[in-house]
Amino acid sequence: MKVVLVGFDETLIDKDYLTWNSPERRYQLFQIPGVSTGTEYSLNYEFVFPGTSFADDFVQFLHSRAKTEFRQNVIWNISFFKIKTAYYWNYTHFPVDSTNTYYPADEVEAWLVEHESDYGGFPENGYVLILADLSNYLPSTTFDQFGLAFQGEHSVLSPHFYNKTYYDSDLGIELYRRFMTAWGGHSRLFFADLSAGPEETAEQLPIQLASAVNSIDFSSSYGRTWLNQFLSDYVWGGVQNLFTPDFVYPINYASSYKIKVAVIDCRTDTADPPIEETFDEAAALEELQTLVPWAQFTAETRYARASDYPELEKMIDTSMNPGAYGLPPESPSVDARPIYEWLTESGQGHIKDFMEVRRDLQEFDIPVFAFAFDGEYEFGFTYKEMVARELDFDRTIWGVALYDLVLISHSSHDFKRGDFADPLQPGKGFGFTNTVIHEVGHMLGLMHPFGTSYDPTENFVASVMAYYPYEYGFSIFDKDALARGQADLLLRETAQLLAQTPFVFINAGDMSDARGRMDQAEDAYSSMNYADAVKNAADALLSAARARLVGAGFIPPQFLGTLQAIGAFILGLFVAYLVFRRRKVRPSTSPMRPERAAWCTTCGKQLTWIHEYARWYCFNCQKYQ
Repeated sequence: MKVVLVGFDETLIDKDYLTWNSPERRYQLFQIPGVSTGTEYSLNYEFVFPGTSFADDFVQFLHSRAKTEFRQNVIWNISFFKIKTAYYWNYTHFPVDSTNTYYPADEVEAWLVEHESDYGGFPENGYVLILADLSNYLPSTTFDQFGLAFQGEHSVLSPHFYNKTYYDSDLGIELYRRFMTAWGGHSRLFFADLSAGPEETAEQLPIQLASAVNSIDFSSSYGRTWLNQFLSDYVWGGVQNLFTPDFVYPINYASSYKIKVAVIDCRTDTADPPIEETFDEAAALEELQTLVPWAQFTAETRYARASDYPELEKMIDTSMNPGAYGLPPESPSVDARPIYEWLTESGQGHIKDFMEVRRDLQEFDIPVFAFAFDGEYEFGFTYKEMVARELDFDRTIWGVALYDLVLISHSSHDFKRGDFADPLQPGKGFGFTNTVIHEVGHMLGLMHPFGTSYDPTENFVASVMAYYPYEYGFSIFDKDALARGQADLLLRETAQLLAQTPFVFINAGDMSDARGRMDQAEDAYSSMNYADAVKNAADALLSAARARLVGAGFIPPQFLGTLQAIGAFILGLFVAYLVFRRRKVRPSTSPMRPERAAWCTTCGKQLTWIHEYARWYCFNCQKYQ
């Protein structure tokens, strides 16, 4: 990890203390069901000060691209009050006049990449995190401005931000992302301006306000300690959320992936826009293919009306919740849980009314159900009705990935959101495509880039998995994470197969090839060429499987010939073998735990029943069966 510090006094930075405060080991998890992936990262840090000329050139570039706008920003206030012996927290938002200065996010990232030689270039096997304090160089919010606003006196803040404009590719609404304090992801670089803001999305104070609020004197011993800890918190955020993230679900390798999309029109209040205009299958496939370049990504899309499925239409009608009484926004919702139970195989199993789902080494299907509802209705979750949540919390969602299928919803209001925008964008709105790409990313294992408690700054990244931008593409951090995870999975499987395979004369070539392919995969992995690492690891697994099957007597010697002649046969036999191996401990279709215990066919240890997936899991091998 190369950490580039711009605008900081080098004499205040204790590199040893900063290194100690940053994560040294990273143990990766599948967040659901909360088990280790088996991958451990060892993190090394290089802290670089590029010098005043770099900062001067960077600031000059920013000034040349600056635009200003006078508007009302939203800031927040935290206060405490005491009742009896307890203190209670009061959290409020309020508007404040601001003269904002904006810098184009993509151009800033491109400039920083172009000038990489000024900070020693990119690591051979790692990432660049640039942390900047530009409060002495750019228009920035001051503590005096902030204090006057909190006292209720008129104050005009002068913050700076990084911005980008987006368009919905389906229905064309224009989106202005004005308030970013960080950016990156087109390259293996992430830039965070610690002096930008404050803004309402990440809700973090810029360093000049945070230090003033805490009465920090940087000339004091503790002031230097505080600064190094402040910086290390941003390092933690980059490491945990972008550079070595967890996975939300277990990942699955396949030679091909397919999204099976059912777009279901439940609208009775309008037929505009036509439901076929709300999803662009080709655009979704184009983005998803970039995430798994070693495999083929295809799609099947069907459009239907809810009235074509009377039982589903009735289920939707009886699951409508008009919203919390008297609380803005009312958030009318269609309760997602009954609909999910009606569709999922662990519930009533009506997914089979729409599609067949295949999940094996050759094809991994991802079912997506996208619903168009009347008015402002969207899917939502009750969670004990969330009575005590703050009023600006909206219970509704656009989409949710539930491992076995995706639920997505848009309302008539969403399709025509431009009719209610300021300024108006008549006839413009949001389609399904962006949400489909996002949720399929989750189904493949990807987290939100702000998905941990470490730092919300990483919400400002060029990724469809983030919330604040409206990107359609995956960041390089997303692509790296998934490819690394796939390579790790395949290499572990290969190592296990080789360890279990007896050496016999007729499998010596396959065992040697498997080890050679593993070495090639490791070489590609260490140079961050993860796509080739996956390809080589997959070839290694196939060779190891051939060696295992031959060594175990599955293939008679008279069937052996050239690899080209029997390649397809061996692959099919290997898949059949894995299916057979798994079938011996296949759980019942009920989500209830089977009465009998089961044992791992790989290591022989007892399996654990994971209720959420209705599947057995081996904690020793760290995989499902």
